[in-house]
Amino acid sequence: MQGSGTTGIIQIWAKSIHDKLIEKVKEYLTTTNLSVSEITYQLSFEHSQSFNKLFRKKTRLTSVEFTGRLPEGKISGIADLTFKGEKSQKQKQT
Repeated sequence: MQGSGTTGIIQIWAKSIHDKLIEKVKEYLTTTNLSVSEITYQLSFEHSQSFNKLFRKKTRLTSVEFTGRLPEGKISGIADLTFKGEKSQKQKQT
């Protein structure tokens, strides 16, 4: 029972899983001192190349570029994330 409907459902399912994985990676990168290698291991990526390819596809940044854009210090959550050179929500309001 294979058809285009089944393929579409699988693609939607895979996209949803990938999106959730990338959000979890961003969370780890912004709230922990874990390395990218440690994060990929914790999220059960068998090959770091697979992770790097997926992260770049979803964010248009490598994980190194992403972490290089993070402000110094820990962040309480992704919602608080302000990249270097960008104004925070508080700064935008003033």
